[in-house]
Amino acid sequence: MMDLLITALYEEPGYCDDIAELLQRRNGVFISVEERRKLFRNMIDLGYATEGYEVCGPHPCIELSAKGREMVLEYGNYRSFLNSQKRSTIKREKERTLKNNEIRIKIVHIVITIIISIIAISISLYSILQNERIKEMEELLHKYNIEVPE
Repeated sequence: MMDLLITALYEEPGYCDDIAELLQRRNGVFISVEERRKLFRNMIDLGYATEGYEVCGPHPCIELSAKGREMVLEYGNYRSFLNSQKRSTIKREKERTLKNNEIRIKIVHIVITIIISIIAISISLYSILQNERIKEMEELLHKYNIEVPE
């Protein structure tokens, strides 16, 4: 409904005194008094229309606001605007997911780097300790004049 009303208000500028009559005349759509009130309030609350200061007949007047006109000029209609907003939301969600995955990959990379560093240090220490033991064995063998065949 809002899409039809915004388009109608855009194409018929100025204050409209009966949105139900406008929708029925332009689109063959009948809306109840309650639907008229809800639609009127939604248009005003969302900022797509402004309420007239004078009452034109039994209903308050409504006119497309600057925000409503800009939206129609940029997107063509309300439905296209909503679709664009939906695509933007999906795109932001995808970007957030990618960023979170990037962060996870970096954390895994850091953890792997730390593990490899710990392994390298352990191997180096083991080699140093082995070299010291070999020297001690050589010294003991030399002290007791024991020769080791090559």
